[in-house]
Amino acid sequence: MKRSGKWFNVLAVSSALILTVTACSGNNTKGTANVETTNSSAQEGRQAVVLGQSDFKYTFYGNYDWYTAPGEWGKDATSKWILDNKKVTMEVITSDGAAAQKLNTMIASDTLPDVIWTDKFGTDYERLRAAGQLVPLDDYLDKYPNLKRLVGESTLNMLRASDGKLYQIPNWYSNKPLGNAGWMINNKIYKALGSPKLETYDDLYSYLKLVKEKYPDVTPLDLNKGAEGNIFMYSGFAEGRLPTYVEQKAYIEGDTFKSIYKDPVYAETVKYINKLVQEKLISQDLLTQKEDQIKEKLNTGKIAVLVAYDVTEPSNTNELEWKKNDPEADYEVIWPVHKAGLDKNKIINNPYSTLGWNVSLITKSAKDPEAIFAFYDWMASEEGQNVLCFGPPGWLWDEVDAEGSPIANENWTTVSDDEKTAAKLFDWNYVGNSSFVDSSKGKIEMTLPEDKRNQTAVAQMNVTWKTTQDTTEFGGITPPSDSNEGLIAQRVNDIYTETFGKIMFAKSEAEIDKLIESGYEQSMKVGHQELMDYLQTKWKENKEKLGK
Repeated sequence: MKRSGKWFNVLAVSSALILTVTACSGNNTKGTANVETTNSSAQEGRQAVVLGQSDFKYTFYGNYDWYTAPGEWGKDATSKWILDNKKVTMEVITSDGAAAQKLNTMIASDTLPDVIWTDKFGTDYERLRAAGQLVPLDDYLDKYPNLKRLVGESTLNMLRASDGKLYQIPNWYSNKPLGNAGWMINNKIYKALGSPKLETYDDLYSYLKLVKEKYPDVTPLDLNKGAEGNIFMYSGFAEGRLPTYVEQKAYIEGDTFKSIYKDPVYAETVKYINKLVQEKLISQDLLTQKEDQIKEKLNTGKIAVLVAYDVTEPSNTNELEWKKNDPEADYEVIWPVHKAGLDKNKIINNPYSTLGWNVSLITKSAKDPEAIFAFYDWMASEEGQNVLCFGPPGWLWDEVDAEGSPIANENWTTVSDDEKTAAKLFDWNYVGNSSFVDSSKGKIEMTLPEDKRNQTAVAQMNVTWKTTQDTTEFGGITPPSDSNEGLIAQRVNDIYTETFGKIMFAKSEAEIDKLIESGYEQSMKVGHQELMDYLQTKWKENKEKLGK
């Protein structure tokens, strides 16, 4: 899940670098030493690389169709500080909207970049590892200790390959709850309608009917990501139900993976959604609308309730056009709506993993992989994260507290959002430490007057981080897309999408029951049981690694 490029929206969910030999601690921000880098390959007995005395450049490839460089390195405040103080330049190679083709071309022409930023445990990672094109990182972990200290040995061990070696540097890893998913309401409409109770699915149904009656030009309820968006509604129909179950098309009963179609909680969820579709209380374009269409409705205040992977950014209404034209414009993140009679504190909207989002891989094309690792190690450090996420020292902060978090100075609230965006905060951070950054952000916000607090941070602290569960045990269980199980997974997903689309517009519960049974039978015919057996085996292996 891609993290926002907005300067103050952490989670979730994304950028680039690693821990430093001399992590900043205490209240002194000038304690980082400079040391010479070399262009020789890593070797036993070599002195530790210290950044800052010699110029060092490496190439970086973002293996995603959507990824573009944040800008030209050294032209914004963040990368310029790194260039001036660490003498490091990152030369970005972009996919030009065709990541798979670009990577294949580089592999075929033996011109791999020094670093590849890609999905953890992904197909591209595995084929490069199997072909011996990746640099194992184990020998650097003690020499440059920030990653080991901050990521943690158990998480690093979970990222190891089948050969026992570590090749992946995680991004947005965490040892604390995190997540931005959940429910958000249009507060202007909510207040105008008398601020009725909005806690249970019964409350929601009544409220959506009221919205439809009073605001016919507004979408009462919208789900981000179409068919995928229902995963957060699903988790509200039972305590401890993970949205992950819908994503993997299998829920867990005891220690056994079972088809999502056999889950009575799933059946109850889709029947509720069908009811909303039939009564036009939910978007009729769930399966076809694009992200930009949802944003346009949000920007004009035309959604009353939104369920989404990220409700924290739009709730920060200062970033919306709607707010500029309407002083009463306001969105608010609310506690997840749930079935009556359930304990609201046991509703999970944010499954999170200590493994984070994606990873950086150092290839054997790199002339000096150890220097790259040293730079990533610095980026992952407290000082590195402060520079990458909160700007160079002396701008928005001058000192740090005992945990290394920045202490906001007077510029924190006077510098405009446009200036912060121009500084590319978060945009160059490819080894994000969610625990540290989110904690720092929260501490800063709580020191500000209420009207100056960033609503993204407030929503995270008050709601989304409290509706979480650690699901690291599911990390890496998805089969490679080119494997037999991966091909089965694609067929199962296609059947699911088609079945869900038909369920949405079914005319009766009896018809829904038949569609659910049909989805089950079709999935089993293409090998769903084999896929579930694979997932279950990998899941149990992970639990053993984690000591569960």
